[in-house]
This record gives sequence, structure tokens and C-alpha cells, in this order.
Amino acid sequence: MKINTAYLNEFWAARNEQFRKAVSQPAIVRRAMQMISRDEARTQAFGGLAIGFEQAVIQAYLENLGDVFKGGRKQGAVSPVRKAVRRELARDPKASTATLWQRISANPPKGWEFRDSARVGRYAEGPRGGQNMNFRTFANAASAERKLLKNHAVAPS
Repeated sequence: MKINTAYLNEFWAARNEQFRKAVSQPAIVRRAMQMISRDEARTQAFGGLAIGFEQAVIQAYLENLGDVFKGGRKQGAVSPVRKAVRRELARDPKASTATLWQRISANPPKGWEFRDSARVGRYAEGPRGGQNMNFRTFANAASAERKLLKNHAVAPS
């Protein structure tokens, strides 16, 4: 079995950076110590291996990072493509979905690329992986924005 050393080096570099950031925050170290004491009691009662300090600190740090996202998306927050759709519909409310696609692909939001592939069809690629939007999703976003504009839920900008 061949081991990818570049991947391992990248993983351990990221892990060490997480550990360095985590130990500089007393609240995270305190939470890690609580995790260790609970785990040691559980290990004595049920057997097994107790969690180590480094693992506990990393786990507490990552849990702390996740707390930022617990509230969910802010109300009214939309993707950059949907913002562009909203802007174009404010300029021309009668524009078709195909027209909107052409206008936005001519001047895409920052980091986005609009593509037309014979195999895949029309789609937009975002700046980060997994941030793709196919034409069907784009059409659904345009339809939702038309409904909002029609109900005057969004003030034209």
C-alpha cells in the first residue's frame, strides 16, 4: 500500500495549527480538561482507552468553531448569484430566465464562473468547492425572486 506523504504532511500541519490556536484560549483548555476528566471516569467504569490532552483540545476547539454556525443563516441572506438575479429583475422585471442567465453570465458575481457544457448543460461554479448551481436551481431562484418582487417583499435596489 502506497502512502501519500504530502497528504499526511498537510494533515499534520493543519492539526498542529489547530492545536496551537486552541491552547492559546483558556476557555478551550478548560473544556478539554473537563472532557478528559469525564472520559477518565468513563474509562475506569467501563474499560477502554482514555482521551489524550491533544485530542481533547482539538475536539473542544472544533466544537467551539461550530458554535458560530448554530444560529443558521441570517434572515434575508442570499447567495451572490441570487443577489445578481434580484438586481437584474429590479432593472427589468419582465426578463426571462434565459435572459437573466445571459446578463449575469456576462458580468458574474465575484469568484463565480458561468459555463455551458454539452455534456452537463448550463451551470455556475462558485469560488469554493461544492458551490455549484445548475440552470434548474438558477431558474428556481429567479422564480422565487419574481414572487418576492411581485409581492413587494423586496424593495427594488
